[in-house]
Amino acid sequence: MKHSLHLNDLTNFSKNEKALCTSLGLLEESTQKSQMKPSKYVIQNILNFSKAHSVRQSSTLGKVEMILN
Repeated sequence: MKHSLHLNDLTNFSKNEKALCTSLGLLEESTQKSQMKPSKYVIQNILNFSKAHSVRQSSTLGKVEMILN
């Protein structure tokens, strides 16, 4: 005889799966998501890199990538 799942079984499975994923760090809670953001230092480093990074097309070499200082 086949075992049939009821709505309560599905609900319990969903709650247990969410709790397990959260405890393993695979799913962040909504309060943690809103608090996570990059620091100003990291943002400044990314912006500085984007200013110094240069990619130019060359007829002999194809694309040439350089970090300008």
